[in-house]
Amino acid sequence: MGKICHWLASALDPVCTSLAAGAIYPWKYADTPYEKVIDLEGVTTEYIRCPDPSKAGIVVKITRTFKGKRAFQG
Repeated sequence: MGKICHWLASALDPVCTSLAAGAIYPWKYADTPYEKVIDLEGVTTEYIRCPDPSKAGIVVKITRTFKGKRAFQG
């Protein structure tokens, strides 16, 4: 994964795990630079903000491609 701050890594872990199992988070961040795309049978984007207390504003974009059976929807 390369160099990544521990705050962001800990925020990413549960999100990546749930996305890998097929979860789709309902929030869309409408009208922001982070507005996401949800395609139940294709590519879905998810944005994760680093909870760093310095408020550096680091955001990661995750792109998930649907590959088969969905375990659950979050």
